[in-house]
Amino acid sequence: MDENITTPITNTQLEADSVVMPHSEGSVIVDPTDDEVMVKAGEIIRNGGLVSFPTETVYGLGANALDVDAATSIFTTKERPMTDPLIVHVYEKKDAYELIDEDEEIKEVFDILADKFWPGPFTCVMKANTDKISPVITAGTGYVGIRCPNHPVALKLIKEAQRPIAAPSANKFGHVSPTKADHVMYDFKNDSVYILDGGSSNFGIESTVVKIARETQDIEDPEEYHIKLWILRRGGISEKEFALAISECHTQNKKIKLSVECVKKKHFTEESHKMEAPGQFLRHYAPNLPSYMLSDDQLGEEDSLPLNLAG
Repeated sequence: MDENITTPITNTQLEADSVVMPHSEGSVIVDPTDDEVMVKAGEIIRNGGLVSFPTETVYGLGANALDVDAATSIFTTKERPMTDPLIVHVYEKKDAYELIDEDEEIKEVFDILADKFWPGPFTCVMKANTDKISPVITAGTGYVGIRCPNHPVALKLIKEAQRPIAAPSANKFGHVSPTKADHVMYDFKNDSVYILDGGSSNFGIESTVVKIARETQDIEDPEEYHIKLWILRRGGISEKEFALAISECHTQNKKIKLSVECVKKKHFTEESHKMEAPGQFLRHYAPNLPSYMLSDDQLGEEDSLPLNLAG
C-alpha cells in the first residue's frame, strides 16, 4: 500500500480544505486527537456523510442513523445487501430508549444488561421505534440492534455528531473486518470516507449480538414473564458471561424469569433473507487468502503448517 495515502492530514491542510467537504476527492485518514478534526467529523455525520471510527472491537463505517439517505449510503459504499441490518451506536444508555418500542419488562432487562456491559462489545436487539428508525436500518424486520462502544474516539464522535450513528464494520461486504485505519483505507480509498485513526482495535472481533425476547406465559401463573436472551452472533462477550450476569441480577418485577441461549446455526442464511442481526450470511467474513481448518493430528511437532497444504 502507498504509505503517502495513509499519512494523517495536518491542521494546515484541514484549514486549506475547510471550504469543501474534506473527503470530496476520496477517503482520507485524520488524527482524532485534534479537536478541529472531531468537530468536522461530527459535521460530516450531521450532513449525511460517512465517517469511519475505531471501537474496541473493529473499525465502523458510520452515518447518521436518523437520516435514511445517509444510512442507505452505507449499503452502497460497502456493497452490502439491504437485507443485512445495521447496528446503531449511542453515547449512553438513556439515548437508546428513544430508539426502541418495548414493554416495561423488556426495558427492565435491557437496563440491567446495559448497566453491566455498556460501554462495551454488547449489541442489544429490541423492537424499533419506527418513528425514529427507518426500515433501511432494520432490514425491514422491525428490530434494531443498539450498542454503546467502549472507545474514547467513538464516544467523542457520537457526542460531536449529536446523533445516533449507524455503523457496520468498515470493510467491503464479505471482507475481513478492519482493526486499523490502514485497513479501512485499503477498502475505501476511492470512496468518500473520513477515517479517524485511533490505532489498533483491542478485540479484533465484533460485538456479541443479543435479542431480548418474551417467551410464552406460564399457564399456572399467566402474569409470570419468561424472557430469554437469544445470542444471535457470538462476539466480545461470551454466553457464559451473560448467563452469570442474569444469575446475579435482581429484577424489580419478581415475576420476570430470565434464561440465555445461543442460536444454533446448522447453515448460513441466503443474502435475500432479512436478518435481525448482522454476521449471519455465508460470505460475511471471508479472507482473501486461502484458509484451512486443521485438526491436531495434521500439525507437525512445531505446530507449523504442513507443506502439502501450501497450494
